[in-house]
Amino acid sequence: MMAGFDEFMTKNANNTETDLKEPDDDIFVIMSCLLNRLKKNSILYWNKFSQYPPQIKLLSFTIIIILLSIYFMIPTSQPSYFIKKFADSTNDIFSEINTIDLPASDAIMAHTVSCRRAANMIERSPAFKNNGKMIASNLRLFGEKVMIAGQDLRKMYRKGSFVFTAFDIEIDAMMKKLEKLEYGDIKYFSNRLNKLADIIKEFRIMVADTIKSVTDAENTRDGTEKYIIEGIREAENFIVDFKSNSVEITKSKVDLQITNDIMKHLHNAALHLDKVNKILIDYEDKLYDLSTEMSQITTGGYDDILNLSKTDLKYLKNSVDILKKTHDKFVRKENLIEG
Repeated sequence: MMAGFDEFMTKNANNTETDLKEPDDDIFVIMSCLLNRLKKNSILYWNKFSQYPPQIKLLSFTIIIILLSIYFMIPTSQPSYFIKKFADSTNDIFSEINTIDLPASDAIMAHTVSCRRAANMIERSPAFKNNGKMIASNLRLFGEKVMIAGQDLRKMYRKGSFVFTAFDIEIDAMMKKLEKLEYGDIKYFSNRLNKLADIIKEFRIMVADTIKSVTDAENTRDGTEKYIIEGIREAENFIVDFKSNSVEITKSKVDLQITNDIMKHLHNAALHLDKVNKILIDYEDKLYDLSTEMSQITTGGYDDILNLSKTDLKYLKNSVDILKKTHDKFVRKENLIEG
């Protein structure tokens, strides 16, 4: 009997994955087999069981209860502190960014056409004789600034898409490293985190540049507002004094009012981009801090503290799956055509 047990243990040990085998895997396998066998043959067992003496029945129930208690009391394997913290914070940050109502770049750049149309109409209208040229000039400048803001927003989206791809690649590299761990590999993971933090920093800088472009466009429109107000007053007086056909002038006023809608759009875009910027700053700090913690462990010579395991592989794999879904949502934001 002992020889059979030794043979079973030898076979089980040979099938163990190198450096990644969970200490509780054998128990889970044995318990799962027992429970599955009990489930499949429950009717047969019950018929035979009813014929046994009361003492045997009591002993059998006791054994089953003990086995079930052991099965449910064994703690579920958890990923290591570093892997869990990295994966959770990464999924949280990208999911949070996707909840922010960022505008599509095309929707911003489309406002340039409205600015040019309003500028041309006002420049030709006799009702804007005194302020028309100044309004038209400022509207065209405003349109150019809006175009730049839209272009920067497009660059930001492309950079953001690259960030998702880079994280996918880096996490995949971590997973491959976990399959063949060696002494000193914590330094590898520390360097990976530093690289990802640098990528986030580059993306954050691009977000900040986009905010600057949007704010610049807003400031240009603010400088034009005084002339627009005076121009509208001038047009209204022109209608009263000359009893002119007001259709064209009304259209001009409508076009000027559209610039207010553009301003609201830009203002909301700036607010939402600022939220993204703050999220990225916080996440960037977390990555650098986590990398520093790992470096300190490496310096102290306690590589085994990380205790990387097969559970970490599963956790990172799940993180990659979530990352791909959030990437798709982020790409759809850029392709969204706003009404």
